[in-house]
Amino acid sequence: MTPWLTGSFSGTHPELLFGNTYEDAAIELKAFAGKERAFCIAAAGDTAMELASAGHQVTAVDINPVQLAYARNRAAGGGGREGKAEQVLRALLRFFGWNREKAFVFAGLTDVREQVAFWRTHQSPIYRMWPLDLLKQMYAPAFLRDAPTPTQLDARLERCWSLHPNHSNPYARRLLMGEACSPMRAVNGIRFLQADAASCLETCPPASFDAFAISNILDGASEAYQRRIYTAIRRAATPHAVVVKRSFREPHGIDVHNVAPSDRSAIWGSVDVGRVEELCSIA
Repeated sequence: MTPWLTGSFSGTHPELLFGNTYEDAAIELKAFAGKERAFCIAAAGDTAMELASAGHQVTAVDINPVQLAYARNRAAGGGGREGKAEQVLRALLRFFGWNREKAFVFAGLTDVREQVAFWRTHQSPIYRMWPLDLLKQMYAPAFLRDAPTPTQLDARLERCWSLHPNHSNPYARRLLMGEACSPMRAVNGIRFLQADAASCLETCPPASFDAFAISNILDGASEAYQRRIYTAIRRAATPHAVVVKRSFREPHGIDVHNVAPSDRSAIWGSVDVGRVEELCSIA
């Protein structure tokens, strides 16, 4: 079972969840170099558009019809708008004491040492109080199970500020300012499909893809669903196919496949990159 089935965080009805994709597509672009056929989760469309613009043949899948229509429209040259995730993020930032003026100054910094000092000085101590009542109203329990603690999230954000200058980091501006993605030119080479990822991969011909960007669709998923999608990926993969998978969960120990520090979007516990046979084990 996957909690994404309803197309909402609360488990009610399909809605636009993501106006932006909070995943650094530079990770996929590097990992997929030399690969032709890419499978990805559509989300807000950013990763699919970046991959298609780089010459990949992209199949973008989303179980949520509202989200898929939004991604398809953006790929046709349409603009962006705020989704449920952005609404929640704005509420959390206000809770943590970050007004737009403070965020604007921070987002414009270019020196990483200054960024860390600014963050430590201006981050309100209230951030250590996780607003559980607010989150419980917005998220189904399956999603909250994998949410980072306040301390873990703070460590991830500070790690990002210490490595990547905010001024040249579009993901920092999305996160801090709520800026919608700039409308991109129309991008060809993307096949959009409304489907569950596992179901789609189970029905496509074997060896259909040599690259997989599965976002964090396993967060909140049952062990049975994880086994199912890993089996489906291995079936649909060509020899030496690669996969990029993300998770909000805090990683356990050191993992040579985890490149989360390189992801400029800051929020992920793990960003695992490797060959399918390494990262999609069904044992």
